[in-house]
Amino acid sequence: MRPIEVTVYTRPNCQPCAYTKRTLIKQGVDFAEVDITDDPQAFEYLKSHLGVREVPVVVVMERADYWTGAREEKIREWTDQMTTKKD
Repeated sequence: MRPIEVTVYTRPNCQPCAYTKRTLIKQGVDFAEVDITDDPQAFEYLKSHLGVREVPVVVVMERADYWTGAREEKIREWTDQMTTKKD
């Protein structure tokens, strides 16, 4: 089984972004972070392919699931799935 890939799209001074990253770290989730101010093409991708216009955006397994905002319940849902699949 391949590892779960998580990418978090953020921007500086974004409290929901900081909360999302802290929650992922607390849950033991490894993730890649993309700052949309450093990579404007990433934000264009989010708008054109996912239809989102705000951060944070969390993308799991290349669009197997994604969401916007600080949603601790979604993080728990995925960490529960990862833990269940490891057992």
